[in-house]
Amino acid sequence: MHVYTFRGAVGNLLMRIFGLLPLRHVVVFSAFDGKMYGDNPRAIYEEMLSRNLPMKYVWLLRDTNTNVPGARVVKANSIASLYYLSTARLWVDCSRKREWVVKRKGQYYVQTWHGDLCLTKIE
Repeated sequence: MHVYTFRGAVGNLLMRIFGLLPLRHVVVFSAFDGKMYGDNPRAIYEEMLSRNLPMKYVWLLRDTNTNVPGARVVKANSIASLYYLSTARLWVDCSRKREWVVKRKGQYYVQTWHGDLCLTKIE
């Protein structure tokens, strides 16, 4: 059993409520909890975008003035970000999600975290 902060409990509840909605052909990207448009998620995003896949793209960023061509930019750790995490078919991230962020059946989570050792353990 997880012990959440009040914010975590509210976030988890909102994700479960939004989780009642159908999954959409959306990919949500995040790098270092929304600190930047970069790292491996950016490389994956730009490759997906170049292939003209029939998906919509959302970037979760702390600075919503960041220009991300071809994607909707949503404030990281906002109610809107929880909506997209709950209804997107795919997440791409390079850092750990908060413990109360729950992936649904039918969703995929690509974790691109990397370290300096040949063996890494995360998520």
